[in-house]
Amino acid sequence: MLFPTILFILYFLPVALLLYLVCSFSRSAQNVCLLFISLVFYAWGEPLHLLPLLFTIAVSYGLGLLLTNDKLAAYRRKVVAAAVALIMGMLLLVRYGGWLAAQIADLAGLRLAIDFPQAPLGVAFFSLQALSYVFDVSRGKVQREKNILNVGLFIALFPTVLAGPILKYADLAGQIKNRKVTPELLGRGCARFVTGLAKLMLLAAPLSLIAHHVFTMSALGSPAYDLPVMPAWLGLFAFRLPLYFGFSAYSDIATGLAALFGFSIRGNFNYPYVALTVTGFWRRWHISLFTWFHKYVYAALGGSPPQQVRVRGMQKTRNLVMRNLFVFWLLIGLWHGIDCTYVIWGMWFFVFFLFEWTVRLPQRGISSPAWHIYVLLVVALGWVCFRCYSVGESMNYLSNMLGLNSNGFYSELAVVFVRENWLPLLAGLLFCTPAAKIVEDRIADENGGVLRYPLAAVYALALAGLFCLGMVFLVKGGHIPFIM
Repeated sequence: MLFPTILFILYFLPVALLLYLVCSFSRSAQNVCLLFISLVFYAWGEPLHLLPLLFTIAVSYGLGLLLTNDKLAAYRRKVVAAAVALIMGMLLLVRYGGWLAAQIADLAGLRLAIDFPQAPLGVAFFSLQALSYVFDVSRGKVQREKNILNVGLFIALFPTVLAGPILKYADLAGQIKNRKVTPELLGRGCARFVTGLAKLMLLAAPLSLIAHHVFTMSALGSPAYDLPVMPAWLGLFAFRLPLYFGFSAYSDIATGLAALFGFSIRGNFNYPYVALTVTGFWRRWHISLFTWFHKYVYAALGGSPPQQVRVRGMQKTRNLVMRNLFVFWLLIGLWHGIDCTYVIWGMWFFVFFLFEWTVRLPQRGISSPAWHIYVLLVVALGWVCFRCYSVGESMNYLSNMLGLNSNGFYSELAVVFVRENWLPLLAGLLFCTPAAKIVEDRIADENGGVLRYPLAAVYALALAGLFCLGMVFLVKGGHIPFIM
């Protein structure tokens, strides 16, 4: 089940809230109810998808108990290694087991008549979440949980199980046992949910169609379809905007839904396209993923040594940082997929992270606009590999962008796309900046950031209007991009 569906918004969510309200006499009863709701949500449409989730919960809980057993203290590293092997092994099996079996069959000259089931949505997200629990218990950062239902609720919480944000147990442990649904939290949750739905249906959906058409024409591979420079750049521009709005929309919906059930979860995006360095971009983009890999991979490998260490042995320090950044970006690329394009995409950012660490960006004497253009170009070119399905397709598209295919510059096609979609393009440009947030802060009261009364009414009407528009597009059967 997905969030932007009639089934979820008009049926599942009201029933879930009603059941949760009925269980308000006890926190334990609410947790059991919410865990049941989460499992039903995840199993909807394909009950077998529940098996990897239940396996992950059981492994995390069981190994968490072993890590706190004093008799097994000498085997703590082996227990952690077992957790990584079991959870990541499950992830690889459900995501790539069918592909691997097909490759082995081809090498053996066999033909498989088995249709392997599609990998469950969200398995890459809740796997990292489960591992964070095991890692933090092993390091003594959190206490192991005696109640398996609490561990299950942490991993399977339905607002976050499909597309994050990726949480740490310390973020939810206190809220699982003690939380309160306040009018302020409800209001904030409704606003985030509506905002996410509007971003998804009114911005991400139409812009993603532009990108789809342009990249599809480029992927045909015939000289007749070599794109001129204008539509090639327009397609890339139209891809990175819905990528941001689509993914951040799911995160907004997730945080909004969590607030309706009393959970306060941090946002996952912080206007990444205003960053002045590539490093700064990734501190704003998919924050929970970047933070996870930074904490459990980069920092665990040694991270970046302090300044005094750099001075004493610069070459050794550079080699250490190079190794750590390489592993960091290699694993992030492989987390998205095992295709070569994802690995190249990860290595692309590895190069610029290393460059920025070496020259200590930003330097003096370079204006902010120059830094901004630099970031936009680096990120945009990286998205080409991310979007294309093969290295050859990526190279062809980059050649189109640079005019190396004798494809010309001007195209009436680009003019038509802009003329028919100027409103979502303009809105996308505006709302990928903090403009709306700045306006909201300006009209807010100093007392807790609550909107002043006349403006609060206008704000509520605007949210209602956005919800109605989003539902209209949803009922019409608009394209719904799901970013994984």
